[in-house]
Amino acid sequence: YGNNTFGGDNVAIRYRGIEHPFGNYWMWLDGINVNDAMTYTCNNPAYFAYDTATNYTYIGDKIQAEGWISKHMFSTNGDIIPVAVNGSESTYMCDYYWYNTGWRVAYVGGLFRDGSDAGLGCVAANLVSSDVYTFIGARLCYIPGLDW
Repeated sequence: YGNNTFGGDNVAIRYRGIEHPFGNYWMWLDGINVNDAMTYTCNNPAYFAYDTATNYTYIGDKIQAEGWISKHMFSTNGDIIPVAVNGSESTYMCDYYWYNTGWRVAYVGGLFRDGSDAGLGCVAANLVSSDVYTFIGARLCYIPGLDW
């Protein structure tokens, strides 16, 4: 659906009105902080902050290893957290998880050039909050009536 021209690794996808649900960019996930394996979330944008658990809720532990995701934990708020990496490029989720110790920020997706290391379920928690890259961005969202 969308572009009728197929050119290998540079075709943009549109699904249910979402442009590029599978990527060609990495997306920062606001409201998620990871310290070692401990995962914290916050649903109130007024309290979004990095490298802290203050005003965040502990939702569980992520796996402390990198690899192909084979199992997720689902929180009551809809958070999807990788908890096992026993898969491969062709089994389970077929998406990769990157991990590092200390306070980390989460991002998802991937670039076309990342090939099998990218995807709708690909998750990374290996960068610190001060890292800056041109290939990591965010989706824009307009919420009517929301006063920032």
